[in-house]
Amino acid sequence: MTHSRYLGRRGCWVTAFNFAKLLYSLDPFGDPHGAAFWLDFLAVKSNNGEWLISMLEQASSSTAAMVWHGYPGMAYAQALALRADEDAKKHGDHSESDSALQEAIRKFPQVVVPLADKISANIPNAARGKKETQIEAGYT
Repeated sequence: MTHSRYLGRRGCWVTAFNFAKLLYSLDPFGDPHGAAFWLDFLAVKSNNGEWLISMLEQASSSTAAMVWHGYPGMAYAQALALRADEDAKKHGDHSESDSALQEAIRKFPQVVVPLADKISANIPNAARGKKETQIEAGYT
């Protein structure tokens, strides 16, 4: 994935995305290079959100796609991709992307605090202190 990182730094988002897709397709179950961890970001960054949405919709027929529903980045990237699609259609209805974001927050609440901190949004201390919003780090 070093090559994808290099391509991204150079602004070649589509090429980085296609390279990550290639690496992922070589071994989607083992994913030794961690391409799935990049595909969510690169799909949105390269304006290939439709691909990400279609892959996530294939969860019932593809084990590799089903696994993606366990990644927080995929859930939040799906909401971003849906919002970009809605913005492109210029119809003003954001109910699908709002619903996807709400679902991402329900499934992965531990991501809310770091994301809010990144955009300098205020999160009440009561919410920050909840067990659900804490990130557990460590090894067992």
